[in-house]
Amino acid sequence: MSTAGAPRAGKRRNQTRNNCRSIVVEAAAAEQPSSSSSSSTSKKHNHRRRRRVPLVATPITAESFSPFGWVVSPRGNNDDFDPSAEPLLEGFGNVFSSSPSSSSSSSHSSAPRLYVMRLEADRGRTFTDIARHDRVTQTLCSLGASTPWLLAVARPGVRRPWEPDLEAFSVPPRTLITLKKGTWHAGPLFDAPRSAEEAQGGVGRSGGGRGANAADASDGVDFLNLELSDTNNADRTLFDFGRDGRGKEDPVEFEVLWPGE
Repeated sequence: MSTAGAPRAGKRRNQTRNNCRSIVVEAAAAEQPSSSSSSSTSKKHNHRRRRRVPLVATPITAESFSPFGWVVSPRGNNDDFDPSAEPLLEGFGNVFSSSPSSSSSSSHSSAPRLYVMRLEADRGRTFTDIARHDRVTQTLCSLGASTPWLLAVARPGVRRPWEPDLEAFSVPPRTLITLKKGTWHAGPLFDAPRSAEEAQGGVGRSGGGRGANAADASDGVDFLNLELSDTNNADRTLFDFGRDGRGKEDPVEFEVLWPGE
């Protein structure tokens, strides 16, 4: 998965910017593209400061989330498939090469990938970029017993997402969602968990090679993730709110707030 939206470290400068409620530093050059042309551009923008913009999340519902994807509700074991009430999973029925430009020696086939994705526990609730996947839908669910999370999205078809295009949702723990192909998304975002049970729902206790009692909240927060094996490498379009489009003139960092915060 492309986990766009993780907070990124930067170097502080002593210059100020008017009309900003909060000032943060743009991402360090080490996190930017490695080509020589991109590197020089990145260094230039590392000197810019970002305006922090709040996004207040609303509780997710099937209706409110429908432009972006599906909220998957429990169904009976003998219920027939209902396409009006269940997500349309796309992109899993074919085999793709990793990239049209890949040589035969370096290319590989992509395959459905269902796994437990562990995200850093101090991920936070701010983001400076947003991503989309055009080939495949993506399904996510937090596994912690009490791990609500936040997601910022923009509709498929938006070429350069900006403030008016963004919506944010709060997602209850153990609630399954599926993103439509092409939906821009930043997240999962969340507050640091207080315990391993809250973060991992017991999953962390049996893995990682550290022993059954070694896992704690600092190990990370676990999410069920269904995508393709090469989604992050071959099907990830990233939009940076400090380098792309209007962000060059007005670089911003978004902070997602819980409902009522």
